[in-house]
Formats: sequence, C-alpha cells, structure tokens
Amino acid sequence: QLTYLYTDGTRYWYDTRPTVNKLARDRAQSFRRAKVNAVIIDRLKDISKNRDFAAFHVCPSHSSDVVDEDRARVVVLDPTSTHKRTTYETEAEENAARLMESRGSSQRLYKNMLVFIAPDENDAEALRAAARSYLAWESIRKERDQLNLDAQQRRQVETSLEEEDETLDLRVRSAYSWLLVPTQPDPMEPIELQASRISGDDNFYDRAARRLRNDGLLIYQWSPDILRMELDKYVWDEERGWEVGLKQLWEYLARYCYFPRLFDHEVLVQAVEDGVTRLDPP
Repeated sequence: QLTYLYTDGTRYWYDTRPTVNKLARDRAQSFRRAKVNAVIIDRLKDISKNRDFAAFHVCPSHSSDVVDEDRARVVVLDPTSTHKRTTYETEAEENAARLMESRGSSQRLYKNMLVFIAPDENDAEALRAAARSYLAWESIRKERDQLNLDAQQRRQVETSLEEEDETLDLRVRSAYSWLLVPTQPDPMEPIELQASRISGDDNFYDRAARRLRNDGLLIYQWSPDILRMELDKYVWDEERGWEVGLKQLWEYLARYCYFPRLFDHEVLVQAVEDGVTRLDPP
C-alpha cells in the first residue's frame, strides 16, 4: 500500500514515481455512483439462469419492465434496494411492493407469481468498493500508453485487474443474499413480504430455488390432497356450490397470495389428473 514502494516477484525497490496502486486507489473514489451501479448490474445480468423460474427480471428500472404473466418469475432488485433484518420497511421491501402492486399505470394481476432477490445492506458497501476498484484498474489499463507505464507496471495492472474482476464476481454473488416472497396468511389481511436469508457465494438463483422448494413457497409438483384442502378452504362450499372451472381456479392461484405458489398452469393440470385417476380420489 506504500505510495513509492515497487515490487516484482522477489524484488522490491523505491521510486520517485507513485505506484499504480496509488493511482488505482485515487481513481476508485472518483467514479459516480451511477457508473458503479451500472457495472454491478452488468455483472448481475451475466449470472447464469436456471430452470427453476419461468422468467428472470434483472434490476428493472420501471414496474412496466416486469411482465404480468401467470408463470413464476424472479425479480433481482437493483444494488440500491438493500435489505437487512429490521422492523422497519427497507428499500428492498419498498421496491418489491411497488413492483408487485402495479405494472406501469395498471394494477398487477398475477401477484402470486413473483419472488424477489435483494442485496444485503452491510454487504452492499463491500460490493460497491469492489466495483470501484475494478473500474479503477480497468481505466488504468485503457490509458496505459498515455500514462507511460513500463513493462513491470503493465504486468501489475493486468494481474490486479484480473484479481479485481474475480473479487467483483464474488461480491455480487455473496451480497445478493435475501429472498423476499409475497405471502398472505389471511385473505382479509394485506400482503406481506417474507424475508429469508440465502447466504453463500454460489449462484443465488440456485440458492433461492432451494429455499423456495424446501419451504414449500414454489411448487413444481402438487399433491391432489393439498389441492382438495385448498378448494375446501377457499373455493367451494354449500353456499358457493361444489364446482369450479379449471381456468378460473388457475386464475385464483396465480393472482391471490393466500394460495400456494405453483410454477405454472401445468402443475395444476397434473395435480387434477393425478387426483381423478386414483382409486380413492381426494
């Protein structure tokens, strides 16, 4: 970290010129927040998707960017929408609620098809620092001729840029460690966002899918018995009758957060088929 101390392998020496480390540290503080967030968002978009969600929306700038469809989709919130354990509403919860309530100027219909992934407030600062450092070394490499860097300094720039590139990827994956899921235990109460920590440095889509599957918050294969319980609880009775269309039932499931969250329409169809073909139908 010394300003004038140079190193190359096992060699160390002082020079009258400041090191590129000093230059990188100074430059890292000069980038605007918008540019720092932009490089983080680019990394988020590069993260590989899995098949556990029907669609992915990465850092939507407006609610109209999140399509209102009846398939399970995950929304990755922007780097400023952070979350932490608190009794107060966080930026992540505010942004998720806004995206969940509307699509553009219209009310969102399929609210039970959304889940959200948000960055941790404490880890977000380290993430921004990593992005600043990466941008600094990248800018030095681009200007290596104008800066008149010698061979040793150029090697140092390449090595440092590679290290910062790996660090930024790691920080992105570890910072996005909150899963926010709309829930509604009582149909007469407002929708809540259930927050779960999904820490780790692997793909956060995989972490989110595992948590959703383990907690029964996103269902890929549904039991006919559970379907019957939901029908008895919310859909049919003596007053409303004992019949409901499959299309109408799916609309209920996709729209209302007091119902279980199914991956798509085919999960419901399969549950019905499994139920009617049993010797002891539910």
